[in-house]
Amino acid sequence: MKKIVLTLFVSCVFTTIFSQGINFEHGTFAQALEKDKKENKLIFMDCYTTWCEPCKKMSKEVFTQKDVGDYLNDNFVNIKIDMEKGKGIELQKKYGVNSYPTMLFIDASGKVVHTQIGYCDTNVLIEQAKIAVDPSRQKDAIVKKYTSGERNPKFIIDYIMALNNERKYKEATQIAEDFLGSYNAEDILDTDIITILSISNSLKYGSEKYKFLLDNKDKFIKLDGAHEEAYDKLLRVTIFQYLSSLTVKLSLEEFQEAIEKAKNEYEMKSQQEAEVLLLSSFYGDNKEHLKLYNHSMKYGKKYLKKGNIRSGTGLVINVLMKVAIDSTFIKLDITERAITDAEEIIALTEGKVINPMFSWTLAVFYKRQGNKEKALENVNKNIEIMKSLGIEIDPKLLEFKEEIKSI
Repeated sequence: MKKIVLTLFVSCVFTTIFSQGINFEHGTFAQALEKDKKENKLIFMDCYTTWCEPCKKMSKEVFTQKDVGDYLNDNFVNIKIDMEKGKGIELQKKYGVNSYPTMLFIDASGKVVHTQIGYCDTNVLIEQAKIAVDPSRQKDAIVKKYTSGERNPKFIIDYIMALNNERKYKEATQIAEDFLGSYNAEDILDTDIITILSISNSLKYGSEKYKFLLDNKDKFIKLDGAHEEAYDKLLRVTIFQYLSSLTVKLSLEEFQEAIEKAKNEYEMKSQQEAEVLLLSSFYGDNKEHLKLYNHSMKYGKKYLKKGNIRSGTGLVINVLMKVAIDSTFIKLDITERAITDAEEIIALTEGKVINPMFSWTLAVFYKRQGNKEKALENVNKNIEIMKSLGIEIDPKLLEFKEEIKSI
């Protein structure tokens, strides 16, 4: 009797928790389409893979939220499809899904009416869902309006945002450039125009509009909704985009001179970090792999010692991953050094950051050296961290562990 009561209790708790978020159908895509037709709803399809960390984060932190469930359950037939298994492989090819997570809003005929690519929070997902159910804001309707000559600034913002959601950034930039072409530099101090510049990467370094903004910071900040951080971000993105385009065109000395020239015109709030990243890009783009490793480790450790965990871990994880899986870095034969660096970084970040990639790269390095004990220790640590973060263990990780055991 106690077992029955306990089972019922667990079942009730599960149902309550489940009902707070999105109720995903357990059938096939074809069955979802049939239900879609009967209920006169759109399909919301979460396209994911087992190895995609942002997908897991969406499932854990966003899809479980009550307000997300309330809206999507009322307006959509919801389904999750692994794009690398079964029918998911066909759907991946049919809909051209190449980034994860990708969330597709599909009508009863199987046509995509709206797309959201990449992780997004609760508010953004609900807003994207609202766009999907509004025929006037769906992709085809926006394109039709634009083709017919609609050029209201707020409409242009919606169009660019729709393109950005699909990661069609070049097309978004072109739309913005075409729209802003008739605007003189002194005409851009308008909230909508600044928004278009900010979301489209269409402000060009050295242009009249760029120079105008350099000279009119105070006027920019006085605009509705504007602030100093927005000003810095707009100029920072513009400068970074320009300098990044020079990495394979200039020598190191010339590239550093270009950085200095841009700095003399406008010094970003995160100037040093930007310069470090730009030099990383220079070494990477020019295939100077050892210099990239040395540069990233130098500044990554420096940031970590100063407590700048985010920038520090970003730099070091990038190159440790390359030494683990990139053949060009493996040929550098710096595994022993990478082990020493990774162990030092773990010590520097202890109690400050939980990143499973440190233990995973160490497991790879020790396995490469034939050190079964240390490789097992680190792969087990990696699995423990993943579980503590609520991340589903990828079968490939378990296969990797078995490979280590067979050493």
